Amino acid sequence: MPGGIKISKPERLPKDNVSEADLHAWWNELLNYLNQDEDFQLFRTGKAYGTWIAAEDNEDRIIETAGRDTAQNLSNRQRQLNNYLTIIAGC
Repeated sequence: MPGGIKISKPERLPKDNVSEADLHAWWNELLNYLNQDEDFQLFRTGKAYGTWIAAEDNEDRIIETAGRDTAQNLSNRQRQLNNYLTIIAGC
């Protein structure tokens, strides 16, 4: 994003004593951070890959393409979803 503002990943959410206002602010920071990568939009609720399989059931989580994707894109989407979930879990 040349010339743009880079939004930093939010700090890890504390385990205790989190107010509703703090949770809301953290959630907005996380969404803004994730929204910097257009590919992550595919994994939001209601989007092409908004539904996927738990890793316990299938480690790839996505077993077939959606929308206009081709089979060639499947491994890329699997990797992107893994990155998306890793970022969320890390926060």
